[in-house]
Amino acid sequence: LTVTKYYVIICQGQKSNTFLPKQNSIVSLEENLSKTEAELAEAKTTIMNDELERRRLHNTIQELKGNIRVFCRLRPLPASKKSSNLSVNHEENSLTLTTTNESVSGTATKKVNSFQFDQVYDGSADQAAVFAEVSQMVVFQ
Repeated sequence: LTVTKYYVIICQGQKSNTFLPKQNSIVSLEENLSKTEAELAEAKTTIMNDELERRRLHNTIQELKGNIRVFCRLRPLPASKKSSNLSVNHEENSLTLTTTNESVSGTATKKVNSFQFDQVYDGSADQAAVFAEVSQMVVFQ
């Protein structure tokens, strides 16, 4: 039972000329409602398609960067661990640890280890800097 039919049932006994303008107004409102509902359904479909496209593009970007990434965050050595036999050098994506050990006979041996990472953060990097890089890999629902 639509609003128009309901209005007609109520007004059947009336002999006034006010019925037709009101009925036309109700019909026009019902048409506007139908159009608005159709536009809303179309907008929802567009939003859903756009979200699917955004996710597809996001996944493509993540695959191009690499699904598995390794980050290194250097922390300053505590005073109790600081010594002259360890040095740490880093560039944007590499880290080199150099250790010097003295043997019992007094000869020093120098050992150099180099590592490659997707990103190396030094001791002054804060949590926000690290999160800015890794947040793109986190999926929020």
